[in-house]
Amino acid sequence: MLSRNTPNHLHRARPPEIASASHATFHPFPRLPFELRRCIYLMATPPRLVMVRSDPPFPVPKKKEYSLFSTAPIPRLLHTCFESRRTLVEYGYQLAFRTPFAEPRTWFHFDHDVVYMNGSPPDTAWERIYLNERHWVDCPRCRCPIHTRFLDSYDLVRIRRLALIDTDFPSDFEVTVSFEIQSPPMELTSALQHCQHLEELFLVQERVSRHETLCRFSGRLFGGRGIQETTLETWELMECDEADVMPPLIAEKTRDIRLVHSIVSKLSNAIPDPWWRYAMFIVWRDTHGGSHEGFFEHYSLKAEEALRRQRDQYLEESPRYTESWNIPKLRFAIVGRPSVLQAVRRARSTYHRALEYLPPSESGGGKWFRLNMPPGWDPDQPGSWERQVQEAETWEKDLVDEAAELMERHDFQRYKVECLELDALIDRYHQCLELERRISQHHVTAREAIDGAAEGARLQLEVDRRPGTDERVGSHSQGV
Repeated sequence: MLSRNTPNHLHRARPPEIASASHATFHPFPRLPFELRRCIYLMATPPRLVMVRSDPPFPVPKKKEYSLFSTAPIPRLLHTCFESRRTLVEYGYQLAFRTPFAEPRTWFHFDHDVVYMNGSPPDTAWERIYLNERHWVDCPRCRCPIHTRFLDSYDLVRIRRLALIDTDFPSDFEVTVSFEIQSPPMELTSALQHCQHLEELFLVQERVSRHETLCRFSGRLFGGRGIQETTLETWELMECDEADVMPPLIAEKTRDIRLVHSIVSKLSNAIPDPWWRYAMFIVWRDTHGGSHEGFFEHYSLKAEEALRRQRDQYLEESPRYTESWNIPKLRFAIVGRPSVLQAVRRARSTYHRALEYLPPSESGGGKWFRLNMPPGWDPDQPGSWERQVQEAETWEKDLVDEAAELMERHDFQRYKVECLELDALIDRYHQCLELERRISQHHVTAREAIDGAAEGARLQLEVDRRPGTDERVGSHSQGV
């Protein structure tokens, strides 16, 4: 029985839905000081990843009218109340990315948000860079990303954080045999020339974002607005992990990390493109005592140095470059919807769990990885890489037959796997591992039987050699 001193909330219980609703609403919020309310508004509006697109997708000279838009969700506090909207606008949020034919339509914060730009299919017939409303500059055979052709120069110079696709590492970089970055891709330098005050540049790797891009382009080309444009999920940007270095096909088809290490560590000729980054990673692990720490940071600094050298060379040799541009902090990242990135996190977890079971020799315990390049290759000459691609294609074709033959013979010391026949070869690889396990088990069983028989014979021999055994045997023979 409740007394009069019992608190009121114990006298009558409220339904759980009413209680949860009351806890979800903070009624004293308007009575807080404005400075505290402003901090809450800003903390509740984190930096976003904003993909900017053009409509139509690829403007052509016959139809120059285009506009820029984004399907990124607008910060909610811009439409919550007058005070929150005014706070965010004063903080820096504004409508941006106008064109000569359309007003700005995308809410963006130039100091905090990341603008995400896609490259477009090469169009050598027409490439133009829009500088202002009265001036268009022809750019023949320009490979600069789409934003440097269609964005206003006033918006370009204010961008501080930029994410670019079509800059896969190290495929788009000129990398020597010793895995040193010789020169960055031209589109990076072109982007930096226009975004002169850039502070952070995220190089989006193709493992995840390529699938997203194909989905979007397929929707566009077939008359639709694309899969990604019909959803309002917030895209996220996640920095690369060592698990992301694994070749995509391998990561999706097998959990046996030993296969990946064995393939790359036993290559003696040209490395095909999907394996190049993983080969660099194995070299890094082997030269750092099996540790993967600092891999992406190291090559980010190397890429920044290459961009700095290229900028200084342009400013020294070309008189048309009158203004310098900033070299931003480079980061390797992947981009996708939350559901896609969640799958990436699961793949990372699988990789790290499998890596725990690797023997020290296979997980990078100090064995130096060397590339035996074919004769006649000059890694310092960029033209040699064209020949490298052709020889790599021939090597990949021959590798299928060699792998099949070696796997049939269960030669576990010399097998190699080619990525185009990966599905069947991985299945055979696991069958060979299972066969090897069974053979080893049979050997163990046979050895145990032999050891047991030998132990029994030894014990019987000891019994036969005991004193008195011969006397009993002799008296028994005399009685007979």
